[in-house]
Amino acid sequence: MKTLQDYQRCWRRRQRRQRQLLLIELRENILRASCWQPDCCLWRQERTLEMSAGRNIIEEAGELLRTILLEAKAGAGLDALLLLGAEQVYGERLTLPILEAKALRKAVRWEAGQLAPWAAGAYTAAFAVEERREADMQVQLWAMELAAAQGWRQLTESLQLRLRAVLAGREVETAQQEWFAGAVWPEENLLRAEGLVFGKQLAQSPYWRAAALGCAALTLLLYAGVRGGCYLAQRSVQDGRRQLQEYGQWRQRYAYSEKLNRELERLRRLEQTEKRPTLQVSGRLEQLGRQLEPGCWLQSVQGSAGQGHWQVEGRAAGLTEVQQLIQRWRQQQAYGEVELLRSRQEEGGVSFALQLKESGL
Repeated sequence: MKTLQDYQRCWRRRQRRQRQLLLIELRENILRASCWQPDCCLWRQERTLEMSAGRNIIEEAGELLRTILLEAKAGAGLDALLLLGAEQVYGERLTLPILEAKALRKAVRWEAGQLAPWAAGAYTAAFAVEERREADMQVQLWAMELAAAQGWRQLTESLQLRLRAVLAGREVETAQQEWFAGAVWPEENLLRAEGLVFGKQLAQSPYWRAAALGCAALTLLLYAGVRGGCYLAQRSVQDGRRQLQEYGQWRQRYAYSEKLNRELERLRRLEQTEKRPTLQVSGRLEQLGRQLEPGCWLQSVQGSAGQGHWQVEGRAAGLTEVQQLIQRWRQQQAYGEVELLRSRQEEGGVSFALQLKESGL
């Protein structure tokens, strides 16, 4: 699973592969400059430093570098890496016990404070773990005067270059490969003002403290705002879910009410049908009507008492009740024939029609 550092490295790699890189190498009195694209050197030039009276190495290198850029017609705004030889920086090889990253930084900070030939706060330092063994590790320490680091930065800015790192003990091929792969060298960069810059002026500045406190307060406010927004969003979602549940219950009640209304309407029609004085059934048929099976009821009776034929229509809860009703009427001696004319399954029960014939006809 990729981490945040992996995604940041991929993003840097994509960004850097779209731009050119200028490598400035200074070893002894030789200044080399080369312009690179991924795995391709566009041009390379070399000059020898001739120290003039009253000028330091940074000024002399700046003149030569300006001449090289003009001859190569290099564009402005190039990313640049400065590679320094061992004679340009203070170096020391340390043997330390096996330590975690945080403890290792503290240990190297203390060692640099003891070994660096400059006053506290007047230098910047970096380190790299060169070898890990079972009981200890070999760590290479580099230190450079802070004024020199600032001088190199000002020089590159005057040449319209973007100085990204100052590295010691690094070869050109290795540096360009690591750069286009997305490396940032957090512990080995002598240019960085954080991490292993062993001066305390920046941390002791009241302006930086105020800025840090302001950033912390702003971060807390943003965090509180985000948490409040999340809380309100959760409340809104819960209210929406509750309303959906209430709406579903209302829909169920509405459907049940509609069903009851239809049943009541059917009963009203049945009542009106029963009240119509259309037929006068015989007392014998009335007696059988009172002996209906539970779950059955009559809706209409048509026929003639003189002919002895009757057509009975009704409803029942199910087919079983209809069959029981037919069987019961067939057992009555008053009727010789009981015939089922039709039956139909409907909502709420079964409608049926029977043909009755009195005995002796």
